[in-house]
Amino acid sequence: MPETNAKILVVFYSRDGSVETLAQAVSEGAREAGAEVRLRRVPDIVPTAVMAKVPGWEERSKRMLSEYGAPTPDDAEWADGIIFGTPTRFGNASAELKAFIDSLGGLWFQGKLNGKAAGAFTSTAGPHGGNEATLVSLYIPMAHLSFEGLRPAKPYENGLELRWQRLGAARSRLQWRSRCRTPV
Repeated sequence: MPETNAKILVVFYSRDGSVETLAQAVSEGAREAGAEVRLRRVPDIVPTAVMAKVPGWEERSKRMLSEYGAPTPDDAEWADGIIFGTPTRFGNASAELKAFIDSLGGLWFQGKLNGKAAGAFTSTAGPHGGNEATLVSLYIPMAHLSFEGLRPAKPYENGLELRWQRLGAARSRLQWRSRCRTPV
């Protein structure tokens, strides 16, 4: 049987371009390893009136959405693995990325995310900006969505207790290290 290449979806949110640069590096690394890659940028969720208050925000948003397209649940179903990228927002993922993750509930319910690999990367403006907390905050929805290495075990017979088990930790990473050091 011929070997098939992994299909990787890199989903990111970037307002100023730092996370976009990291997403490009992650995609390039996956392609160099032989993967087929889809790179997608989640759309902004704020009104254009808010975007207009920050010079260049709306223009960058339109450019990135035009260049990469927005992710869809179909992209997630297609992928063997999903890598999420986000700026840090007070130790959490951006609301934009979280909105996309929340949209995957239907696939989760159908079991279509079970066994997919998952990973995450983030960026902050400086050291101690909350990178670690952001990566840990992404672990929770990745575990709930049953990504490989983060899948819940079967509940006990009484259905009251759910144990969590880590499977294949070597294949799942919460942090993707990049040599990219582009400042914000």
